[in-house]
Amino acid sequence: MKAFRKLLILGLTFMLSLGLGIFTACDKGDTSSNDSTSASDSASASDSVQDDEPEFVYKVRTQSIGGYGLRNVIVSLYDGDNKVASVLTNTLGNAYFTQAEVATPGEYDVVLEDVPDGWSTNDAVKYKTTAEVGGTYTINFTASLLTESAPATKLYRLGDVMHDFSVQTCTGGTFTLSEELQEKDMVVLNFWASWCGPCKAEFPVMQNAYSAYQSNVSILALSTETSDSQEGVAEFRSSYGITFDMVGQPAGGAISGHFGTASIPVSIVIDRYGVISYMHTGALTALSDFTNLFDKFVGDSYVQTVIDSSDIGGGGSGDEGADRLKPTVSPPSISSITPVLTNDSAFTFAWETEDEYSWPWVIETDENDVKYLTASNSTIHNSYSTLKAEFTVTANKVLAFDAYVDTESTDQLYVLIDDVIIHRIGGSSASPTWKTQYAYVFEDGQQGKHTLTLIYMKDSSLSGGEDRASIKNLRFENASVLDSPTVDLNVIQNAATGFNAPEELESSQPKQNKFQNYVNVALGEDGYYHVVPTASTPVDINLHPLLLANMMTPSPWNAYSVWQVAYLGYAVYDGHNLEDLVEEFAWAANHSSNGYVPVTEELKVILQLLTKQDVAGEGYDSELRNSVYYDPEFHVSYHENEWLEMCGV
Repeated sequence: MKAFRKLLILGLTFMLSLGLGIFTACDKGDTSSNDSTSASDSASASDSVQDDEPEFVYKVRTQSIGGYGLRNVIVSLYDGDNKVASVLTNTLGNAYFTQAEVATPGEYDVVLEDVPDGWSTNDAVKYKTTAEVGGTYTINFTASLLTESAPATKLYRLGDVMHDFSVQTCTGGTFTLSEELQEKDMVVLNFWASWCGPCKAEFPVMQNAYSAYQSNVSILALSTETSDSQEGVAEFRSSYGITFDMVGQPAGGAISGHFGTASIPVSIVIDRYGVISYMHTGALTALSDFTNLFDKFVGDSYVQTVIDSSDIGGGGSGDEGADRLKPTVSPPSISSITPVLTNDSAFTFAWETEDEYSWPWVIETDENDVKYLTASNSTIHNSYSTLKAEFTVTANKVLAFDAYVDTESTDQLYVLIDDVIIHRIGGSSASPTWKTQYAYVFEDGQQGKHTLTLIYMKDSSLSGGEDRASIKNLRFENASVLDSPTVDLNVIQNAATGFNAPEELESSQPKQNKFQNYVNVALGEDGYYHVVPTASTPVDINLHPLLLANMMTPSPWNAYSVWQVAYLGYAVYDGHNLEDLVEEFAWAANHSSNGYVPVTEELKVILQLLTKQDVAGEGYDSELRNSVYYDPEFHVSYHENEWLEMCGV
């Protein structure tokens, strides 16, 4: 259960926070002091994750002056014009040259490539290694705001250098980032909406802090709500007595799209060098929340660094360092919830008893005396409600249930089959109602016993919708129901199905990582891959369902999403970093309703290259490869259909 809980919380937390900068622990550096002229490594005072160092001949660290490690920099050693070895810096900014790369220590020139945009250094030209084994070399970088506009598909994250931008404010003025940074020590971008209660709650405190720090701090509040016009935002600004700059649509939405702000309010700090140095999601409602934050960045003693949210103190309601709250609600008896949820004897339910932070589902009754189950954690920050079941199913059946879900987009009801996320529901609606959810199709080879987990994840904000997730009428229907044109198809089926876990194999059977079934695909004239019959490919491929790549959530291929693998610096094939290519498709998926994008020829090649890595080898540690499908002793070889494990239809 511990392994499952870790997989679930790590995977879901990342999905909830991908564009919000919460998932920053993996980008922390070492915690020693900074010394640009010595051989010792250094890191930000906020860094909290230690590197698991291998035995090395040389270690090269690329970092900001403040100690923030720069990842995915190519570090090469040259003997004259001869390249001896190249190593990519990891998520902590460290490149390790082991004996496998450098068999003979010597005096080698250190050359850097693929330095992140906006970062520069003069240190590399003066670095030469020595023959001493175990030497460490720290190369310090400085940052400066990028003068050109950001590419349309750019997704910013913590530690990135900003591109300059200009927007018209709601009062008719012009806000230009570069001009503000010439006069101020920091800029705060705040994403909000006029309907957002927590946003309104933090504005008075933000205004008070701004009044005290406005000579050093600039604030730009950008609405993400399409109906918030410039005129409407101007009225809002006046009614709340706000003096910092505010922006309505469409500029507010255009800029927020670069940050993937799925939840609001969000506050982002850009320091005087143009670096995204801090990100926070959720309302900050104490004056000390802002003053403690501002004090980190203003003044002549500031040295560029990137800080973790847990380093900012304050008495507000933000979620930095917040502990999860144990349930204060007693679970109903299993015998009482079973008839409420289903009349199908194939299901046997159980509460999660090993996890002391898992909230139960409770019985409620509507105005017509119809009973249903509701997650009891709907108003509890950073919480989750869990219900588990075992069931037996025959082939060609669809798992279905009715759900009433009215939440902000990052509060999600997840459905897991055999501990793998196969469906998720979230988002607010003007007229929420009960809706049938077709969650999963069981095809030939998938009949038999399985486990079902329903889990409602609640993040740190109360904004958006009723924060309610309710379910009833859990059942199986014939797969033919999906052929009806009146059915709202909200199910995505994995393109790879029928997996034999290692413990299910006879000892005489060779270990292999293939699924029993993979869909057959063909490239259509529209430039996208479609799922087609295996017997014969039809003339018009375009009439068949699109093949969709799962970019944003865990899949049968990996416990981490494709984007998260790239984000953490593991999307590397034959020394080439695929992150920028993955980012373009992740940007599109992040703006879709389900985290999937249609597969083009380019995306297919990217997915194939990811699977051709030594996925059980160096760089893929046990924490990253924690999916049951990739037990290091079980995943033994690449095969040509492996890329389809990241896809659905």
